[in-house]
Amino acid sequence: MSERQTNKTIDKVLTALERDETATVQEALSEMHPADVVSWLAEADEAGRKRLLSVANDEHLAALFEHMSPEDRRSSIEPLSDQRLAQVMAYMAPDDAADLMHEMGLPRARRVLRLIREPERKEISELFAYPQDTAGGRMTLDVVALREDLTVKDAIAELRRQAPTDAETIYYAYVCDAEHRLVGVLSLRTLLGSKDEQTVADIMYRSFVAVTADTDQEDVAKLFERYSYLAIPVIDDGGHLLGIVTVDDAMDAAEEEATEDIFITAGLSVADAEMLRSERILRASIPQVLKLRLPWLLVVLVGGLTAGGVIGQYEEILQSVVALAIFIPVMMDMGGNVGTQSSTIFVRGLVLGHIELDRRIVGAMVKEAFTGFTIGAISGLGAGLVAWVWQGEMMIGLVVFLAMALTCTLASMIGFGIPWVMSRLGADPAAASGPFITTIKDITGLLIYFSLATALLSHLM
Repeated sequence: MSERQTNKTIDKVLTALERDETATVQEALSEMHPADVVSWLAEADEAGRKRLLSVANDEHLAALFEHMSPEDRRSSIEPLSDQRLAQVMAYMAPDDAADLMHEMGLPRARRVLRLIREPERKEISELFAYPQDTAGGRMTLDVVALREDLTVKDAIAELRRQAPTDAETIYYAYVCDAEHRLVGVLSLRTLLGSKDEQTVADIMYRSFVAVTADTDQEDVAKLFERYSYLAIPVIDDGGHLLGIVTVDDAMDAAEEEATEDIFITAGLSVADAEMLRSERILRASIPQVLKLRLPWLLVVLVGGLTAGGVIGQYEEILQSVVALAIFIPVMMDMGGNVGTQSSTIFVRGLVLGHIELDRRIVGAMVKEAFTGFTIGAISGLGAGLVAWVWQGEMMIGLVVFLAMALTCTLASMIGFGIPWVMSRLGADPAAASGPFITTIKDITGLLIYFSLATALLSHLM
């Protein structure tokens, strides 16, 4: 459906909602892609959202829930009865239904699960048992499995039989032995391009990538990025095929992890990691936003007051050489940017596996310090020349040059070192970026600047 057609259908839905024409609303929802409806819901007012969700039938709600963010799903299921939720989940894929159960909380999830009929209940409960941020929590049980002794002709017939009801994707078929252990992977292209009399064992790939159910979702996402697969099989410790993680689920996981890291790097933290997603923050009440952001900003406030105290200790030299105050902002800004860059490089390198905590960390730290010194020396040379020409005093230029070079060197080490220490302590390395690094850098930068000024400009006092 084109954007123009989508907008026209949305107008039709709004008109029907105003007139309480439930049948018209449901007809319009059938014409629209669920993702377009969810996008519209994100912009609608609270009354409009509730009204639309109240008239949507079970099948429409299932499709909408599969495209909503976890936060929107949580708010949308609150007014629904347990019986209605069970009816909606009957239209959802088992993995999506399990995700929905994680979001409704354990007591309610148990109640709803009892209302779901077999065999869906068994599949959903099996997936619900895995933590949501693992391969098991992300996988689907709908997978095409073939025996290795099948001929190509029989395998294609089996694929046709399983695909309509049992497959999330048929781009790959997974080959299992008599005990359902994964022994190979077969692409649809290879299968269709082989001769009828060949066996699956003859044409399957015996070298394959698989993960266990407890593999972290972030590690699964890295495998998709590395190998560009459309799906990755999930096995147990005995090698038995449990299910598959598809690329769309892996990308959802990667988005959640990236969003969490971005917000934590910015100095935001709550107990529930899902609360870090932008939709939740944008729609939160003012007290919720303050609770989320204010504690970390208070760290910056305390650091700013401490930095002010440092400046107060050097009031005498500031009064004697007023020109020193002119260059404080540029000193602070350069050190802050260098520290933030170093912190980002470390966190990204650690997440992507390019940095190991126990190996080559000293070399990486030395390289980062040298990089910070080089940046500081180059920028400090320019700032120092400006200070010399502007103020007509060579020593002021020298103070600015040396202070910027040393501040940037120290800032790069702080930005790289604090996340490393946090990682060694088992904490999230992104949590120390933002406020802590800025505060430490400001205080040490001012101490360097005024100490150099006191030592080199005493003849001007």
